[in-house]
Amino acid sequence: EELRRLRSMGLTPIPKFNFSCAHNAWMQEYGNMVGTQVYEDFCADIIRETIEIFDKPEFFHLGLNDENADYQKYYPVKIVRSAPEKTQAALRLFAVCLEQGVRPWIWADVKTIEEFGGKKKFQENIPKEVLISNRCRMGVRRVEGEEMPGTALYHELDEWGYEQVPTCHRWNWKYNVKETLRYCKEYVSDEGIRGYMISSWLLTVPDYYYGLLFDADLFCEAKELIYPEEM
Repeated sequence: EELRRLRSMGLTPIPKFNFSCAHNAWMQEYGNMVGTQVYEDFCADIIRETIEIFDKPEFFHLGLNDENADYQKYYPVKIVRSAPEKTQAALRLFAVCLEQGVRPWIWADVKTIEEFGGKKKFQENIPKEVLISNRCRMGVRRVEGEEMPGTALYHELDEWGYEQVPTCHRWNWKYNVKETLRYCKEYVSDEGIRGYMISSWLLTVPDYYYGLLFDADLFCEAKELIYPEEM
């Protein structure tokens, strides 16, 4: 019923779970079974079931970010897979999506790429069918001809042959939204951009209604300024 309501509004619902060990509290007891066959079966089953419920969406966002000790330093239980193990687990998730005719979608900022073994291993192991969302947490611009930290990954992913949905936000830097769209329009090929997204880092509950609305307004303002032809 909810999917029909959203589609009647002209929206395209895309399912998202996060299969990173840093963001899997939603799995409850299965989150403590990483590396077991029970865990693998759970992941495959819930992806297939969700794809069926969503009537084969174009994409399935699998998350897979922040799986490192620093992000989990306050967790009561910390699980950090080695790069080869995380890569193999991700490939199994991708395969479940692709066999259903659905493209996998993941977060892949600088830290996440390191968790997959670095840039070379990422290019070697992550299929080009996977849609990528990089998030540069600070400024997204060139200063005296050089990129700010994390910025270069946008055009590197483009050079490697991945399609992207660059993701902006105002968490660390209020101009990040406009800078992300402006930078990617200039330095990433048109074919490499499937769209943009803003990540609010706010709960989608009534208490945060105005914060979410403010982010939507920021995103719309940036799009009007940098992509007026799309409005």
